[in-house]
Parts: sequence; structure tokens; C-alpha cells
Amino acid sequence: MNLPARAIAPPSFRARRRKRVAAFSLTELLVSTAITSFAIAGIMTTFIAIKRGYAATSDSIAETNRFVVVQDQLGLDLRNAVSVVASDPDRLSVGVRYFSDLPGSSRLVTYVFDAGTGRLTRTADGNTYHIMSDLSAAVFTYYRRSIGGEVASTQIAAEVNAVQLTLTPQMRSGVATSVQAAYATALFQLRRIVFP
Repeated sequence: MNLPARAIAPPSFRARRRKRVAAFSLTELLVSTAITSFAIAGIMTTFIAIKRGYAATSDSIAETNRFVVVQDQLGLDLRNAVSVVASDPDRLSVGVRYFSDLPGSSRLVTYVFDAGTGRLTRTADGNTYHIMSDLSAAVFTYYRRSIGGEVASTQIAAEVNAVQLTLTPQMRSGVATSVQAAYATALFQLRRIVFP
């Protein structure tokens, strides 16, 4: 059986050329690869920036939570303070009587900041606890508040009836932020110590 000559003839030049035009050229592939690379680099840069922001926010929240723990413990001790024994900028010693203690009894509670280790410690009943670390400063400021509302700074332990604590964390990456500069300050009124 003989087939017509048209059926077995090789494809014309025009048909072959159309097949070649339908494919991507090397230049088009290089351009699309470059555009894709720039897009991936932008996405990765954004991802890294978001990850760093998340880490910085997590650190800030952790430091704030640590200060809340210190503030709660110090607040509990100062609300139950019956006397101030020592009033130094890096040390606070108070006589404390909790509600569970016998009337007329008190125990000594001391807070000390050690600049060498960057730790704030609490000593009570012979036990010492590190309640906060990684600090560059912890400063106790003492005030004498009178019934008339006058406030004066004092270093005389017998006159103190309000204490302010300011904590400054150590800088982590060498970059100071407004949150890190002095992120925690709290003022406590000693309720059981009467106004002069």
C-alpha cells in the first residue's frame, strides 16, 4: 500500500521554526532565575528581620517578668516592714513581721546588689537567694515622707518610710535601647512605719 507523498514528506522549515520559537531561550531563563533569586533574598531578609524582632521582644518581656518577680517579693517584704536597719544605695535591710509571725517578733531581710557579679540577692532566715541577675546596676533610694506630703531624700535608716528601687540590666548586643537603659523603677511606701 502506497501512501500519498504529502503524508510522508518531512516537515517544512516553517513548522520546525515554530517548534523552536515555543521554547525558552537561555537569556529568558537567566533573567527569570535572577528575578527569582532577588525575590528569595528579599523574603529571607524579611524573615531574618522578623526573627530578630521576635527575639528582642521576647528578651524584653522576659526582663519585665523578672522585674515583676523582684517587685512582688520586695513589695511583700516592705509592706510588712516594721523597721529599716540599713539604708545604703546597694543594700537594704529591714525588720519584717509577716502576718503568720508572733506579735512582737520580726525577722531580718536583706537585699544586696553585687556589682561584680551583677546579681541582686535576698537573704532571709539565713538563706540567700539570687532573685535577679545580669544587672549593671540596682540602686535603692530612700525617702522621708511626712504627713503634710513633703518628700525628702534621706540616708538615715530611722527616718526612712519609702523606698525606691531602680534596676538597670546589662546591655546585651552592645546597643542600648530606651527599654534597657533603666527599665524598672518602683516606689514602695512602708505601711507599718508611721509618718514622722
